[in-house]
Amino acid sequence: MTRTLTRPVQPRILVAESSELQLERVSFALREAGNRVAPLSRVEALLPLALAFKPHVLVMATHAPEFASAQMGRRFQTLTQNAVPVIYLVDAPDPELRRYCLEKGRGVDALSKPLDMRELCAKVSALVRLGEGMMKVQEDSSAQPLATVRDGLTGVFRRRALMAFIGQELRRGERYGNNFSLVVIRLNGLERYSITDSLVLRASEVLRETVREADVVARMGEGTFGLLLPEMPVESLPEFCKRLAERFEQVRVAVEGHIQKISVTLGVASFPEVVGTPLQLVGAATLDLKRSRAQARTELLRLSLS
Repeated sequence: MTRTLTRPVQPRILVAESSELQLERVSFALREAGNRVAPLSRVEALLPLALAFKPHVLVMATHAPEFASAQMGRRFQTLTQNAVPVIYLVDAPDPELRRYCLEKGRGVDALSKPLDMRELCAKVSALVRLGEGMMKVQEDSSAQPLATVRDGLTGVFRRRALMAFIGQELRRGERYGNNFSLVVIRLNGLERYSITDSLVLRASEVLRETVREADVVARMGEGTFGLLLPEMPVESLPEFCKRLAERFEQVRVAVEGHIQKISVTLGVASFPEVVGTPLQLVGAATLDLKRSRAQARTELLRLSLS
């Protein structure tokens, strides 16, 4: 029987930018990187073009004070069930503007102008690879399709998508001997607040700013995140976790009228040190997290009694 060779699908990127010069620069850079680009200068035409073009990634500029693009991005994400990642291009390196795009526009990242085109192309390429990996999981799985793969608040992957990616890495590790690590992050003290969205959203930003392009960030529960770190051996985890903890030490968030620090506890597991199913790997990292929390409580008690 003759097998039909299928050509790889060229990534489709929709770029929405009202500045003709910036639109041309971004589109050119993405085409040079091997993507098929649909440029758009009128944001009001975004939805019909996006639904027809079916982009793998949407790159969209947004401007103060009306932020019409972020509002349109939110509508787009609702129609696509958060399945298509959105990268926003903002005019200034303003943390509040970035947060607005990620929260109100349901984006997965926001880049400040002047743009580093290499960084933009790298982020787009990484998001395309993650999307291809998710499609491969769906093709290989006999389970129901993964309809909604991204969290509505943060834009990162959901728990089910993380489990699918872990399954892929396990198969790759068993076949080729690759290693990888998993980190489970728990935000401490969320039960003290009635509204926690700002804490959760800021935590997701810290995680995305800390990991590499090929890493997977997922929200596993109300205040729990998971990081899948391909090609990261167990020996590299202490340094990574130290760097991650230091990033959180520097973060402050306004919650219910008070400035709060985000306290986190980490649990880790690595392949091939831990083998088994994705659920078993997550279980090992969660068990390590519980041990870390118990040790922290013991240390606090010792300090209070000394």
